[in-house]
This record gives sequence, structure tokens and C-alpha cells, in this order.
Amino acid sequence: MILLIAIIIALNSIELASSLDQRFADCKPKHCGNGLFISYPFWIENDYCGYPGFQVTCKNNEPILYAAGYDYIIRDISYANRSFLVVNPVAYNAACPVPFRNSTFTDQSPFTTGSGVQTLSFFYNCTNFSHTLYDKYIYPVNTSCVTFLPDPKHFSFAGFVPAGKSVYDMLTCQTPVNIPVEEDSSLRTLGQVNGYLPLLTKGFTLEWNKPPCSDCEASGGYCGIDENGLVVFSTSSRVIRIILKIIIRHLIFSPNIKLVVEDHYYGRIVVGLGIGLATFICLKKRSTSRNFNADMENWDMSMEEEFQKGKGPKRFSYNELGNATGNFDERRKLGQGGFGGVYKGSLVRCKNKGLSKHPFQGENVLAWEVRYKITLGLASALLYLHEEWEQCVVHRDIKSSNIMLDSDFNAKLGDFGLARLVDHGKGSETTAVAGTRGYLAPECYITGKFSKESDIYSFGIVALEIACGRKPAEIGKLDLVEWVWGLYGSGKLAEAADERLNMEFNELQMKHLMVVGLWCAHPDYKSRPSITQVINVLKFESPLPVLPLELPTPVYLSALPAIPDLLSVGGLTNTLNGR
Repeated sequence: MILLIAIIIALNSIELASSLDQRFADCKPKHCGNGLFISYPFWIENDYCGYPGFQVTCKNNEPILYAAGYDYIIRDISYANRSFLVVNPVAYNAACPVPFRNSTFTDQSPFTTGSGVQTLSFFYNCTNFSHTLYDKYIYPVNTSCVTFLPDPKHFSFAGFVPAGKSVYDMLTCQTPVNIPVEEDSSLRTLGQVNGYLPLLTKGFTLEWNKPPCSDCEASGGYCGIDENGLVVFSTSSRVIRIILKIIIRHLIFSPNIKLVVEDHYYGRIVVGLGIGLATFICLKKRSTSRNFNADMENWDMSMEEEFQKGKGPKRFSYNELGNATGNFDERRKLGQGGFGGVYKGSLVRCKNKGLSKHPFQGENVLAWEVRYKITLGLASALLYLHEEWEQCVVHRDIKSSNIMLDSDFNAKLGDFGLARLVDHGKGSETTAVAGTRGYLAPECYITGKFSKESDIYSFGIVALEIACGRKPAEIGKLDLVEWVWGLYGSGKLAEAADERLNMEFNELQMKHLMVVGLWCAHPDYKSRPSITQVINVLKFESPLPVLPLELPTPVYLSALPAIPDLLSVGGLTNTLNGR
């Protein structure tokens, strides 16, 4: 049986080699004329020679990679370290050597910045600027393309913004632009015109995390990809060595690796028979207990790597399991399996309990940095549910009591009992009214429909709770949205900040959070932002929206009769549909 499987694999491999021979020649390393060779995982002409996002184009004999909003110039590549050096093209724009777009490498990018990379922020046309206060922090930007010359009331500069509250918060500037640069104290030449340019021309390091091709290249082959993953292209002279090394290494974990030989009939036969022989040997060895133990050891090593990366299932210590099961109390035993007893347990993963336990209790008031972190964490969770998973998940019950906090105050969105799946791009769905009063979007009461926009409304209420330290509705007080919107319209938004913070917060972050909260809680669902827009504003990658000075009235409410008694069910015990 094993031999038959090996023969089938051999025949299929011969056919595969015959159909893909040209790729060996296509994926040979190339360069743009400056001597820097471009090869896997990068590619120039054929997309099967590398990964999406790694395409390099040649302009003026320079290799160019488009990433994070810019056509970066590649200066050097270290394939062994899986890193490369890039320069922002702004550095060579003599007419206007300043950036106008943010460049941030997010989790969606195939690249990450090196350990020495920092963010350089550009502030344009700032008012109330003091040379005495700021000169030691900044690089002046003296160019007519951004500064209103010769107006002395406006000043533009670049600087490294420290975390938290800083001297920059008191300035009134255009929305800052952030770009990555490599940290280098020797290049921080302060007080000179355009002193930031050496930082730009030096460039910065980017890294990637794709499967290496070193084994294949050392044996005279090249790598590429297809719809199933990594593909190996090689000539027949050394193909057996590549086959054995790659199959033995990857047989257990199956990363979909194929082998292709250049256009020689002899080479195709060698590939086919080689794969068949290697597969036969490996399958035969796997049938023995000695090799089975080796396989399990390799599997354990692979799982260990996954645990170290924080992927896969969580590993619990024996003490954690003991605490969860009452020291394996027999009264919690559910049954006996082939590998031991099965117990009912309760795991304590969110040591800081729910968000609702903190902002409203004097002894548990959260610091501002923690509050902003929680908001961004909740936004990231919604981004995954609304846009990144294969189907859109509408939660339908986002509220502070459903946001759990672990020991590091990372936000965990819980209670998916009301959640619904909808296809991406599809509009709202009709269902019975369900959710929690105060967090439920107004259109849900009228239409009975839920959507991503109704989740955004709930997120906005939570954001205002975090900033203001008030519940959505309290007896004898204006509703939270109405109160904050009134202060926004009168130019007194800062008065809505939680008094228990004692003014110990980043004023710019506070303003952004409250305006975003109002934006999300807009009565008209068509005027609410997407969660991506929310994150961009909270991360200062997009400007604040301009909202109406008065709380708008939704059009669909103006012609409706009085809202039925459904709205007053339970008074301020504000849970609908039994939740």
C-alpha cells in the first residue's frame, strides 16, 4: 500500500514538473541596474516568484517597493537575516522635502520595522509657538511648500514625540504626519535648517517573516509560490538532495511544498522517482515506533514554537488547572477518559473583571493611559469582527459590562449570545429588538434591524463612558450623548472629562476620544464612521471629523408617532429581551 502511494506521488510529480518548467528561469534573481539582486520572497516580473506585497519595480535603475503609502527605495537586502534597508523618497524631493502622508506598518503589512526605528512627527503651521520652550526638542522645517512665509505666527517643525502628555499638546497645528526613521543620536543635529534630512536619507530597516529559501538556493534551486504555498524550482543535477531534505523536514507539517525541474526529460523522471522513493522511505520509517517517537518529538518542538509565539491554544500550568477544578475535586469529575479524568473547571483569565467595575467606583478609577489602551483594544476587536474575519459578526450587545480586562488591562469583548453572522457588504438584518438600553442604537427600536452601524453606536457610548466616567443614563441627569454633545457645541468639551482623573490625562487624546464617541453615537446611522475610520482617528492617522454643533434629529423619527412602551420597559434596569 505504501509503495503504491509512492508510485502515485511520483507520477503526479512528473506531470507537475512538465507543466511548470518555465518558472525556474523566470524566478532567477534579477536586478534593476544597481547591482542589488532581487529574489524570493521579492519579485519583479512574475508574481509566482514571491509573495503579495513584495513586488519590486525598477525606476531610474533603483529598486522600488510600495509600502505604507510610499514608493520606498531599497538600498540593501539581507536575505539571511530577512531584513532590508529602505529610504523614503521624500528625502530626495528638492522642491518640498517633507512628508504629507502617514507611513505606518500595521499588522496588515507583511513587514515590521526594525528594533531601532522610531516615529518622527511633522507639525505644520503651528501657532502659539515658543522658541525658548521648543527649540531643544525639534528640527525646524523652513520650506515655502508648507509654511505660510513670511508670517511669523506660523511655524513648522519635526520632532520625536514622547509617549503620554508632552510639550506638543499645548500647540495648535495642522494634523501631524508620522513617518518611521532609524534612531541615530549622531544625526540629531539640532538648531540647523532641515536638520531632519540626514535621518531620512539614512533610511530605516524593515523585516519580513516568510519561509526561508536558503536550503533550496544552496542546492542550486529557486523558490516561488502558488495557490497552495511555497514552491521549489530546481535543475535535475542536485534535485535528489533538495527532495530528500525538504520532504523529510516538511512531511509531518505539510506546508504544501512542490518541486519543479528545468526543461529536461531526464530531470522530470529523476524528480518523479526521487519524490516517490523519498516518500516511500519516509512513510516506511513513520510506520515504526522508533520513528514515530521522533515524529512526536518534532511535533512537540513545533508546538513549543507556536506556544512561544503566543499562537494556538493557551498552555495552562498544573497549578492553574488545580485552582480551576478545586484541586481536582471528585465532585467536579465528569468522567474517565483513556488519558485520565475529565473535570469541570472555571478558569480565571480576566483578573481585573469587567470595565463596568472600574470607571464608576472610586477605589478602582483607571489611569488615562489604561483607558485609552482599553478603547483601542475594543476597537481592534470590532475591526476583526466587522472586517477581518471571513464573515461579518455583529455583536449587538456591546457595553462596559461585556468588556473583560485581563491582568495587563487588555480588553476582551465577551458575551456573544446575541451576535449574528452577516455577509460582508450586506446591509442590516431584521430581528426582535434585543440589547441594552442606553447602548442600543435608536434605529433598532424603530426598525428592529441590526447592523455594523448599530455596533458602532454602542462602541461610541462606551468610548464616552471611558472618557467621562458616567453611565449612559442616570436618574436626574441628561443622557450621556446629549450632555457631551451640548458641551461640544458650546466649545466646552473639556468639561466632560472625568473629574476623578484630576486633569491627569493627555488633552489631545481626551478630545479625540470624546469627538469619536459622539461621531459613533450620531443619531443617523448613515453619518457614523466605520471601525477603520475610528481607529485611524484614535491613532492620529486621520483628522478629527467636524460634527454639527447641536445633536441632530434622525429623519426617520420626525414623522413617527410616539415611541411605544417598549422603550420604558424596566425603567433604568435597561436590559431588553431578557439579557
